[in-house]
Amino acid sequence: MIDRLIDACMHACIQVGTVTSWPCLLALAATWDRRLTHTFADALGNEFRIKGANVLLGPSVNVHRVARNGRNAEYLSGEEPALGVELTREYVAGVQGRGIAAVVKHFIANNQETDRFTTSARVSQRTLFEVYYPPFESAIEAGVASVMCAYNKVNGSYACGNSGMLDGHLRRRLGFAGWVMSDWWAVHSSGAASGGVDQDMPGTDGHFDLWRLEALPGEQLDKMATRVLRGMLAVGALDEDVCTAGCDCEPYMYGANATSSSHVSLARTIGAQSAVLLKNDERTLPIAPSSIVAIVGSACDAPHSIDPESDAWDVGDYYVVGGSGRVISDRALSIRQGLARVSGLTIRFSGSDNIGEARRVAAGADVLLACGSGVTQEMTDRSTLRLDQHDFLVQLSEADGL
Repeated sequence: MIDRLIDACMHACIQVGTVTSWPCLLALAATWDRRLTHTFADALGNEFRIKGANVLLGPSVNVHRVARNGRNAEYLSGEEPALGVELTREYVAGVQGRGIAAVVKHFIANNQETDRFTTSARVSQRTLFEVYYPPFESAIEAGVASVMCAYNKVNGSYACGNSGMLDGHLRRRLGFAGWVMSDWWAVHSSGAASGGVDQDMPGTDGHFDLWRLEALPGEQLDKMATRVLRGMLAVGALDEDVCTAGCDCEPYMYGANATSSSHVSLARTIGAQSAVLLKNDERTLPIAPSSIVAIVGSACDAPHSIDPESDAWDVGDYYVVGGSGRVISDRALSIRQGLARVSGLTIRFSGSDNIGEARRVAAGADVLLACGSGVTQEMTDRSTLRLDQHDFLVQLSEADGL
């Protein structure tokens, strides 16, 4: 038995155009829609199956603790564990309904990207059970096949190999029966096997080498293997032997077209439903037909030019989160380009963050639209919560006559 794993967002450059570039999970969370979450997860699981995979590294459900966390956009729970409980259940059910083993992550308190390999989250048991565990417990109740342990330490001990949390909390108190998979290179010693880890990923660090595993008590090794098989068999991940990892999966991974017009339509629906309108003074929206619209700011027409062959794996831009979950589309529609497609609108545009230019294009316009954005990525937290165009937007809001 060989797991055929793909991250929750397929990102190999050669696959561009063959999978759907879905909205991030935080956008899905913003819909507050259980049914839409299930529909999305079913479609995602179907794409993984077409690509020859039988394990999906998701959902990511960490409750936001650090607002500047570089991976907050990947987390389905947002800031509210109760929301994570409702949506995680639907995600796991949808994905595993396609015979794909889901791996809920990152257990636990993986609250920041900066110094994620060394930082220790200091957290009480009450906070763990009331705030951070509920989305994971929801995944367990839905029958999730696997749980991924995190890079960080919790109260001084690495999460991957913390027996008190993995055996004591996760298995005995939360009732998890599947297998614990480590995050990539998150295991720090062969003792992690005795600390509750069943699978060391990607397996190149030597901690789970054959001679080390053979030194374990036989009953422990049996338990580890049983948990992996139980998780895979329970969701039907071994029912269809599409391909064998390392042998004949490349035609599926790189050649099979897993996306479809219905999936593209679903992605657009999620994107639209995720939008949050904070204010609508004077009923500015929706924009009236035949309006003159002034669009100002560099973020309104930002380029999408990540090169998967030359740029680092964790590079992001205004359209996609950087990191292992990155999906690079072969096209991205800017706000300016989108509004230019609306029949009847007259568009005036300034692509600079210059207040003088903004005044010029706004003169006589019916609507002034300004854009701001920021980049977020794995491995590094944002240095500030300010948008890149913060100063320009403040000047714009304070300018007379605009």
